[in-house]
Amino acid sequence: MFQKILLQNIRVFEKASFEFDKGVNLIVGPNGSGKTTVLESLALFSFGRFQSVEKDQMAIRLGEEVGRIEATIIQEQSSRQVELSMTPTGRTMKIDSKKLPASQMVGVQRSVLFNPETINLVSGAPQLRRRELDLTIAQKHTTHIKILLEYRQILRQRNELLKRIALDFSDLGELDFWDRQLSEHALGIVRERKAFIKQANFRIGAVYKELLGHDRALSLRYLKSADYGDFLGALKHKRGYDIKSGLTSVGPHRDDFCFETGSFKLEEGASRGEQRLAAFAFKLIERDYLTDEKHIPVLLMDDVFSELDSSRRDMVVEVLDGGPSTALPSASLGASGTGQIILTATDEKVVPSMIRERGKVIKLQG
Repeated sequence: MFQKILLQNIRVFEKASFEFDKGVNLIVGPNGSGKTTVLESLALFSFGRFQSVEKDQMAIRLGEEVGRIEATIIQEQSSRQVELSMTPTGRTMKIDSKKLPASQMVGVQRSVLFNPETINLVSGAPQLRRRELDLTIAQKHTTHIKILLEYRQILRQRNELLKRIALDFSDLGELDFWDRQLSEHALGIVRERKAFIKQANFRIGAVYKELLGHDRALSLRYLKSADYGDFLGALKHKRGYDIKSGLTSVGPHRDDFCFETGSFKLEEGASRGEQRLAAFAFKLIERDYLTDEKHIPVLLMDDVFSELDSSRRDMVVEVLDGGPSTALPSASLGASGTGQIILTATDEKVVPSMIRERGKVIKLQG
């Protein structure tokens, strides 16, 4: 859990620190007061990057050269100090004063992030769903981020070679080496993704029914771009097309997954409310996936309740509070030794009373 965070020269904050309880924490303030910045700064130590900007350095306070975020994280009764320093040219990460590669920020504290963009999981671009899937897996299995980074490097090398072949600067046979490398890494990525989807499908239908309030099944389906039983063959079959385009057209970087009720894809016509609840159910499944004997992920919820009507707000609180469809009643609100929740709201009134009464309230000024 997060115990404390210090922000120095990060967006609107010149220097500010916040302390959190182990249960529910509600950050309230008008637009522009920095609520989302606090949440995204915490999420850095789960996802490895700010969620709303292309580069972390864009979060440095205007006119400043260095931004710094320090957090105290409590895990298994011990305390860890994590720090990220950013300049326009790079960033440095430390855990307990020891420098580490920035890629190792992923999963330092397991978290699930709900924000107004969460609905885009259902109908947004495939890359959003791929990133969501991979960041969730990487928080639990640290080798996944390593394999992903290696895969991307191999993919860049293969794409460069495709362009050279198109210009007659390289031979077609040179693709064999990169195809083998790409295949080895691709199979590991797809195996972990499919394992997550399989596990999610045991629970997501029941959670969605509870949130929706009536009986409508929901499941996830992995959409592969190639036959991974013979991925080398698929790459060879696509060589002509890939050389013309200069891009690798099949592989995990082209895969997707969809939300379905029966044979109907939600992105093809479900209401915004149904899509929102499906995405919310997916996030709750992420919580289940990331929870084990040693870890309960922190729930980071950015202005989520303003997106829901009053009945749905109460339904969400019921599910969070260990309702009948949640797999982990130990992660319920405010109970001893349970998961931490940090949420934001512009208007405190939209937050259900059960949360307001149990939680620590942090108020920000405009």
